[in-house]
Amino acid sequence: MRNLEKSKFKYLWRANFVKRTITQHYEDKYSRYNPDAEWNPSSFRDFQNYFNNHSGELLSFELVGKDKKYTVDLSRPWCPIIYSDEEGRWGSETHTLLHREKRPLSNVRIIYYRNMEATIIDGVVGEPRVLSYVIGYQGLDKNGNNRQKTITVI
Repeated sequence: MRNLEKSKFKYLWRANFVKRTITQHYEDKYSRYNPDAEWNPSSFRDFQNYFNNHSGELLSFELVGKDKKYTVDLSRPWCPIIYSDEEGRWGSETHTLLHREKRPLSNVRIIYYRNMEATIIDGVVGEPRVLSYVIGYQGLDKNGNNRQKTITVI
């Protein structure tokens, strides 16, 4: 990912749709970012806005690091797969299956968030830091039960 070097994050997300790829801004700024606003949403809002009208077109959601990538593969949305790819020596790549959904699902959605912490000293909140990243999916099985799977990336 070209902006990972500039980013304060170890991993950036990327959503691959049939006709479009949406990539997290390296400063996590929403495309409609207002520098004068007291609070601005995460760039994940860009993904959510597009997904709301194109949910059937999402092929994969990735968490991309310098030499490792985690993917929620929705190319067959009824059967999500989570796997990782890691760059090895001399450009080789290791592909590891982390989870395969066993039951057909409908209405599949992405789960993504960062676990954060910030210290407070004398009432002053310090710079927040990322403890881990969580990605996965949730969907409905044939009985209408919510099924979900997440993985935590440190």
